[in-house]
Amino acid sequence: MIRIALECHDHLRDIGREIANRHSPTRLWLPQQIVDYDKETKKRNGIRGIKAVALENKELLYKEELLLLAPSLVGLKLLAIRGDYFKQVIGEVPRELVWLCWFNIGQRSLPTWLSLKNLRVLQLSEHFGRQEHHLEELWKAESDAPLQLRELVIANCYKFQRFPNSIGCLSELKKIVITGHGNNIRSLPEEFCHLQFLEHLELQWCEMLSLLPSNFGNLRNLRYLDLSRCTELKSLPVSFKNLILLQYLNLEMCRKLILRSDDLQNITKLEFLSLFRCEQLEELPHHITNQVSLRELYLGGGKMLRELPIEIGRLSRLRKMRIGGHFISLPNSLGDLSSLAYLSICDSTNLESLPTSLGDLSSLTNLSIQYCDNLESLPTSLGDLSLTNLAICGCSKLKCLPSSIGHLNHLEHLEISECSISQVDFGAASLSFALNNLKWMELKQTEVCRISISDDCFPCLQTLELDRNYQLTEIRALPVKLEWLHIKSCPQLDVLPSFAQLTCLREFDVEGCDRIEKIDGFEDCTKLEILRLHTCSEVPSIESLEQMKELRQVELKANKGSAIENCIQTIKKWPDGIIICTPAIPDASSLVDSFKCGLSPDLFVVDSFSNKDILCTSILQEKHTSNGNAIMVGFVVNNVSARQLKIALFHDDNTCGSIISEMGTGEGRWALIGVFTQRSRWNSGKDLFSLCTLDHDLHVEVKAEVERGSAVRGEEQRLVEASLRLLHSICM
Repeated sequence: MIRIALECHDHLRDIGREIANRHSPTRLWLPQQIVDYDKETKKRNGIRGIKAVALENKELLYKEELLLLAPSLVGLKLLAIRGDYFKQVIGEVPRELVWLCWFNIGQRSLPTWLSLKNLRVLQLSEHFGRQEHHLEELWKAESDAPLQLRELVIANCYKFQRFPNSIGCLSELKKIVITGHGNNIRSLPEEFCHLQFLEHLELQWCEMLSLLPSNFGNLRNLRYLDLSRCTELKSLPVSFKNLILLQYLNLEMCRKLILRSDDLQNITKLEFLSLFRCEQLEELPHHITNQVSLRELYLGGGKMLRELPIEIGRLSRLRKMRIGGHFISLPNSLGDLSSLAYLSICDSTNLESLPTSLGDLSSLTNLSIQYCDNLESLPTSLGDLSLTNLAICGCSKLKCLPSSIGHLNHLEHLEISECSISQVDFGAASLSFALNNLKWMELKQTEVCRISISDDCFPCLQTLELDRNYQLTEIRALPVKLEWLHIKSCPQLDVLPSFAQLTCLREFDVEGCDRIEKIDGFEDCTKLEILRLHTCSEVPSIESLEQMKELRQVELKANKGSAIENCIQTIKKWPDGIIICTPAIPDASSLVDSFKCGLSPDLFVVDSFSNKDILCTSILQEKHTSNGNAIMVGFVVNNVSARQLKIALFHDDNTCGSIISEMGTGEGRWALIGVFTQRSRWNSGKDLFSLCTLDHDLHVEVKAEVERGSAVRGEEQRLVEASLRLLHSICM
């Protein structure tokens, strides 16, 4: 029997659906199609496919609409549906149904009144804890087995316990997927291994599964096997070596698994193998280096595995490799992996150095070295590589980089973080090189004191991020083509170069850099779109913002509101959105009230509020009104114990949120003012503003108290004037 599987891109699928449904739709994939399906069409054509998966608050509407469509379901082939509210509708489904996708099934097993006779694809899923009943088994009677089934998917059914013995009768079954945290599968029936045509098997998160059937090797057509996170799985059956067609094998986080030396003896077609975080693994199977087709290999993450086989270089087709664990050293044969393009070395706590043969990896483009606590140096041969991405993170004993790093002419992305590196002076005359293609660079939590990122060495650099470099005092030079500059938590930094040459700068973000007092030449950054100055002292002196006609978002935070007021008064064209944060005077609460009630009588009050001990409290529901083209929020927050306040925006169904701003704060009373014009994406008639507390230390209880807040709508110019008056009134 010849079996052909056809796949197409999602866009082609959607185009095909649109063409097919343009005149007389027979497949209703969109919610509005169900509502708009006209009666005349019902008489002429039967519905062949329907997708009735909506938000829960719309399900009752769908039920009514679907009941009206029941007479047209005689020829239904494809059905996607949610919940157990549709028994009457599903009861009308004919025996010709070939594809069923059922979300929130709410049944302990498939109901007996549902015909499975011609079913080819069955997909079942649940939301954890949302239903009264949860799927525990597939079908009650062995005679109910869908003999023509080709694909079975069970997702997030955490009470699912077992496969029926009749699963072995499904001779057409080619794919089984069990996924989602914490199902109750303890074993597989022997009949499971009668599935002679099974090619794809995923049994993820089966945390109760300790053994596979002894005849598991009978699945001779199996090509894809994923047993990841089967944390109780202790061994593979002896027959496992008979899976000679296996191409993909994922055993990641099988923490108790112990492999025998011959488990992979007859398996020679593997292209993907993951043994990552198999914590009991002491040595690799002897035949792992015979996998000449292997393209991806993930090893380590446990305490028992201490070395790689010397013959690792025989994997000539390997393209991607991740290794980690208690390796003392890596073999020189690593350099023989001529096809390797991606290499990640992580959590290797005993590793002190890397082999010089690393430079022989002629195809390597991505190198990541993470949390190798004892790594003290990198080989000079690193500069012989053709890297495009280099990340060095969490290597606390690494104090310097080899000078040969400057020979990485193809490098586009460089990240150095959580290292003891004290000098990254790429502009020094003693280093004659140029990273001509570097576009993105991040230095985070290093011990660098001074850096010079000159245009000669970094002619293409567009993004520079400097974060938590607590020893950094001076930036001597910045490249001309820089577009994004983020400097955060560098408290000793007090010297910046002139910005006069940064004519391409589009986003400038400074936070927690209290010693920066002045930014020379900033007025020449005429292409600036986003400006964030979050400091804990005064806003750095800026000559003027009037030339910045592209400016669309401004965020200012300082201990003195007068400094902010002087800064924003130079803005010639008001940006789409501006947010201001500054300490408030003791009677600021009453001043907000006066602003709302009498200070600006021409402004329409949308909402006012107060709230005690908030974690996430809605503060503004925009009423549907056309009074004005801008919204302003002004409020006072007291008793802040969080490190930051977060202003967020949620859509009207509260399901999707976007962070507008995260303002660093301290203890005491803070005033926040925000103005959002009609041009701003935050000013929408169907959205909800929220004020939240935010603290990255999850062990700290975060609190804040909204003492008083108001929101108004009005004309843009009026709100600008009102916000300046309010800023002048309530801020220190």
